Amino acid sequence: LLRISDDIRVGEERFREVNGAVVEKEFFGLFRLPFLSGNPGKIFQNPTEVVVTRALADRLFPNENPMGKSLELEKKSFTITGIIENIPSNSLFATMEFFLSDGYRYQYYTDLDQRWYVFGLVSFITFHN
Repeated sequence: LLRISDDIRVGEERFREVNGAVVEKEFFGLFRLPFLSGNPGKIFQNPTEVVVTRALADRLFPNENPMGKSLELEKKSFTITGIIENIPSNSLFATMEFFLSDGYRYQYYTDLDQRWYVFGLVSFITFHN
């Protein structure tokens, strides 16, 4: 998990400093955030997909179905392919309103396998007994 905060654009409208994260597709299976729309088993087939919370979806696209709509983040276009329930305030992820694919990070930083970057990644491990 890599936390990010950036402005989001929808058309000419700009939403300032929205918090999100870059995650691997397994994130949703591990934490089981409730999906309202989209298929969690098929999320992030494409690195330009984004999953948003219900609150962010309502803010970006009031009175519209946001599925399949585009938003701009970091001067790149992303398509909404999933909407999750708002994250409870007592969660580690409470401030996050969108999730990008880890594949996007590899597309954006094409030399990841050749250089060192400091991303501040957070890793989660599960144990089976």
